[in-house]
Amino acid sequence: MQWLKWILGGATRSRRQGRLGFGVGTGAIALSMALMPVGLPPVRAIAAEPPTPNPVLSESQIARIAEDVTVAIAGGNLGTGAIVDRSGDVYTVLTTNAVLAGGESYQVRTADGRRHPVAASSVKRFPLVDLATIAFTSEVDYPVATFGPSEGDRLYLSATAPEGPTLVARADRFNYPTVNLSAGYGLIYTSPLQPTTQGGVLFDPWGRVVAIRGQFDRDGTPVNGAISIEQFLELAPRVGLNLGWRGMVRSNWIRVGQTIAAIALSSDGAIVANDAGYDAIQLWEVRSGKLLGTLSGHGRTVSSLAMSPDRRWLVSGSDDGVRVWDWRSGRIARSIAIDRARENGPIADLAILPPSRDPTAPDDLTLVTASGFGVRLWNLETGELLDTLEGSAGAEAIAIAADGRTLASAHQDNTVKIWTVDSGELLSTLNAETPEYPMEAVAIDRAGETVAGGTYGEFKMWDLQRGIRKLTVRGHGEKALIRALAFSPDGRAIASASDDGVKIWSLPQGQLLRHLHRPAIDLVFGPDGRTLMVGGSDIETWQIPF
Repeated sequence: MQWLKWILGGATRSRRQGRLGFGVGTGAIALSMALMPVGLPPVRAIAAEPPTPNPVLSESQIARIAEDVTVAIAGGNLGTGAIVDRSGDVYTVLTTNAVLAGGESYQVRTADGRRHPVAASSVKRFPLVDLATIAFTSEVDYPVATFGPSEGDRLYLSATAPEGPTLVARADRFNYPTVNLSAGYGLIYTSPLQPTTQGGVLFDPWGRVVAIRGQFDRDGTPVNGAISIEQFLELAPRVGLNLGWRGMVRSNWIRVGQTIAAIALSSDGAIVANDAGYDAIQLWEVRSGKLLGTLSGHGRTVSSLAMSPDRRWLVSGSDDGVRVWDWRSGRIARSIAIDRARENGPIADLAILPPSRDPTAPDDLTLVTASGFGVRLWNLETGELLDTLEGSAGAEAIAIAADGRTLASAHQDNTVKIWTVDSGELLSTLNAETPEYPMEAVAIDRAGETVAGGTYGEFKMWDLQRGIRKLTVRGHGEKALIRALAFSPDGRAIASASDDGVKIWSLPQGQLLRHLHRPAIDLVFGPDGRTLMVGGSDIETWQIPF
């Protein structure tokens, strides 16, 4: 998966039926055009906790993370905060309004003992909740917190002071009547660590910041409360704080109600299609979440999808071949049969090459398929087989460069292969050096400079032209298969989808920016450059608020 697939005809992804565990039944050609609004929940910044492929950390590991991102603040009231963002040499610290009360200038002490001056003009005070941020400048490379959902009962509290160490202790969440919601204190907890300062940081068992501690009185009794990180993320745009991909919030949620193997996004980002179980494809209006129609006609489980750049055709793959749909009418325009398809597995991936810029070239679009047979090129208008790339057997995924001249394929033998589209020449074979694992996902960045391939627990990035490895990112659980990869349109981030959720990474550093916690099989960046669409058990749309 990569950004280009909405340019070239929509995002595509698939996984073999055996891995997904789809059932088998019967189906007939049908189209349901009933409009069905999908109820949308309130916008939430974070979803559920990750599954077992992402094991919890030990208390000593959490303590090390907490020490790195927790800072002491002096200048107003003494307090604590967390480093939550970095832009160049400018770091943003999240704390409470109470910590900054009465100060004209401030000082931040980081884990290395250095003290950083902070001007009062950098203070951003949040509306509705007892939160505030300050900023300091440093050339030192300090860790930045990752965010988690404020949903679990098991927590860890960190606190520090200008002259003291960072202390970390277990905290337990519990329900408390009549909490002070007017200041955002919706999370109440107990802990043996009772810091005398405000702004302590609460972590979950995966070392992610979930809330910022404060304190308020109830009938004269001090109560330990905290403000969730979700409230921070949702209110950050209102104080002019742009956190980029780290600060994206969920803007839409299409409840499909089943595990999705593939999604395809139209070139304008307005329509999304997904497989819908046995012999079914659903089409949705992204903005409203309305169901536009349901297509049926494979007689098999749909494994891959793509949409043409002009939104005229929707292409679907299965183990019985390819269908080209006039999706507005629900009519199958043509079928492409594949000999011995069941022996070689379903069509694992689809992509549509961009129209040629040569005015003398034919206008027909070219379809590229990946399967056990290998990588094949087809005339989309006629269904004619144009080429089978020699040495491409066992293909799991494909990606196409922006110029349409270079193609990358991921293979079961743990390699990524780079091809010239026009001649079908194999330019290079990139070995990920973990031969026991298949290479399941591949993506090319917009500039055509970098290719990425994903397998279990990690993905690697290479220089596309020279074949030199640039980066290895080991950020998913060892048992978590990376099923899709996508570069952001600006090339500053890459997203990976796996059993332990979607993770957004900065480029070129490969630092984790954000973790969306639901298991996912497919994802694609939208054409506006600030939207990420994720397919798992539902279709979720996440956006940068700016």
